[in-house]
Amino acid sequence: LIDEVTSINKDSANFGWAEFLWASIEKKSENIQEANKYLLLAKNKFEAQNNTEGKAWVKASKEKWLKPNTIQISTQAGHIRNYIVAQSPNPKYFASGGADFLIKIWDKMMGKEIATLNKHKGIITSLHYSPNGKYLVSASLDKTVTIWNAYNYTELISYTTDVPCYVAKFSPDSKHLYVAEDSTLNIINPFADTFALVKKIVLHHDVINDFEFAVNDADIIYSSSDNEMRKWNIKDSILLYTYTDFTKVKSIQLSKDGKFLSAVSKDSTIRVNDLFTATTVSKGKIFLEATSKSNSFPSMYASQSFSPDSKYLAYPVTKDSFRIVNLVDLYSRKYNIKLSSKSIIRHSLFSNDEMS
Repeated sequence: LIDEVTSINKDSANFGWAEFLWASIEKKSENIQEANKYLLLAKNKFEAQNNTEGKAWVKASKEKWLKPNTIQISTQAGHIRNYIVAQSPNPKYFASGGADFLIKIWDKMMGKEIATLNKHKGIITSLHYSPNGKYLVSASLDKTVTIWNAYNYTELISYTTDVPCYVAKFSPDSKHLYVAEDSTLNIINPFADTFALVKKIVLHHDVINDFEFAVNDADIIYSSSDNEMRKWNIKDSILLYTYTDFTKVKSIQLSKDGKFLSAVSKDSTIRVNDLFTATTVSKGKIFLEATSKSNSFPSMYASQSFSPDSKYLAYPVTKDSFRIVNLVDLYSRKYNIKLSSKSIIRHSLFSNDEMS
């Protein structure tokens, strides 16, 4: 209406306000590209008419949009240096583990701890729920892997590995357990009458740092300590692809739609590739407490997270701030968090209900 009135009346003094309002509307709808487009149109019209007020409003809006948001958070305390967080398929619950050898189960809605698991005698190195939500699997520097009942958090199965396991995950159908030991991937049926090793694959000649299941469930993507990242077909034990544009990768994440692969490297770099187009869409610095000389096991680098709808990526950028990248238009925004002086962000994770 404003655009129509100013055009009909040739009210050049008010040219640009319609575009400015559209920019504000698109910004509230999180359509960042459209918002920036309309704000630029408003700026150009204001400058053409030398509209001082309009130019000031555009400048103030731009500064506000770029300014990091400071958000209030609820805090749940109980660990000493926790850094692994696992989201249950039931978004009400999540698990955390850390350097105090403990695993804690939290009720997000109640805002409190509901269970503490103290089986392990070493730092927790891996923590994952099964896709069906029935189990939680943990690994530790004490060379044990334990499967927990995710309903009452009693121990179901525990076994000893030859070397510390850095990553243990259930298969997408929740029937098998995949455990990386050194350069070997063990595929186990933990629910057979006798604990059964289904398959053993030597994937590499160095330690496997992390792996993710591809969307077809037949392949895995993994990173190793010799700086290589590869894709394997598990059924036929065939190497499919080597990712040459990733180096020194300690932790990887794959979006649920299989389109985006993010990798965190030793040098605190996070890189995101679009696997459909084989291009790098984002690259930047990620904040890590881990260093190559201390806390060097891969889970210390697993600080990033894709949203369940695969549209966003979150990761820490300073000890008290994190960034969310919109993977549709690559617009990103930084958020500050008010933390206690001794606290830092070690992990970021979207909830499965997309509410937090």
